[in-house]
Amino acid sequence: MPLNKKLLNKVKKHILAEPKRLFMSTWYVKGTPGKTQFMSEQSWGETQISFANCGMAGCIAGWTCILGLTDEQKELQQGLDHISISQQARALLGITSAYERLEPFELFYVNKWPLQQQREYLALKDTYNDNGQAQKRRAEIVAEVIDLFKKGYDEFEKRQKAVTKEKEYFRKLT
Repeated sequence: MPLNKKLLNKVKKHILAEPKRLFMSTWYVKGTPGKTQFMSEQSWGETQISFANCGMAGCIAGWTCILGLTDEQKELQQGLDHISISQQARALLGITSAYERLEPFELFYVNKWPLQQQREYLALKDTYNDNGQAQKRRAEIVAEVIDLFKKGYDEFEKRQKAVTKEKEYFRKLT
């Protein structure tokens, strides 16, 4: 199954257009537009959320579901845990179980990203006076990770096609 690059690019553009929409520590969270919410627990160095005009922030998997599901399907997502959301996002993106076993990294979890992007993301610190620069850089890092993931998936699909052709060739010989 091909990767749904159209949806993945939509998620990337959505996050880059308004970095406040990004919060990798949970699949999505609602808040008051324009207000800042401080987090008691920080998973990926994110200590606060300054909500965008939409009043929502989320991770790659969360935005994949929000942007890729119908309103009716979104209603069914209420109350699901992050594992169920990541499974739904994988299905929407067409990430196959074969790729899940072989993938070079996990798209939805910062601690499973390529080391360079992981370290840079985790090193960013929110400060009162950075004017959103840390959050902007986080969004740029997520865009890099998405691009790396797409490239890796393309390479995986090419290998799969080569294996299929090879099997067909040997099947013809026998």
